[in-house]
Amino acid sequence: VGGTQSTVWRSLLLLNEFNERQTYTSTNLEITWIAIILLMEGGNWKNAARWVPGTSLDTLDEETAPYNPILQIALTVSVWLFVVISQLIVFRAFAIFTPRRLDTLLDLCSLTNISFVIMNEPGHGWYIHGQAPGG
Repeated sequence: VGGTQSTVWRSLLLLNEFNERQTYTSTNLEITWIAIILLMEGGNWKNAARWVPGTSLDTLDEETAPYNPILQIALTVSVWLFVVISQLIVFRAFAIFTPRRLDTLLDLCSLTNISFVIMNEPGHGWYIHGQAPGG
């Protein structure tokens, strides 16, 4: 007649939910790549990485000028950061109306009365105490 024991089914339910949460990312890879392609090609931002930078198509020098490899890398990284930060802001705004996935996992730990440790590195991790306040 010791402490309360959790059933195997509760543990499996919690592990399944935790397994689904491991694949969650804060940004959408497909949206990121499509937005970068649209901005670089469709918005004609790629011409800013030429030796004669600009975005208008009227100048002949601009279209025939070679690309600067350092400017190409800097421009691509800048556009990527802009797209990723924009996604984070939009997803954070939507998080006001929908619950975060980690919060639902914590609620499930409390509901199933199971505690566990999440290790993200060999010497670092988090302990989630899943005991419900009501017992």
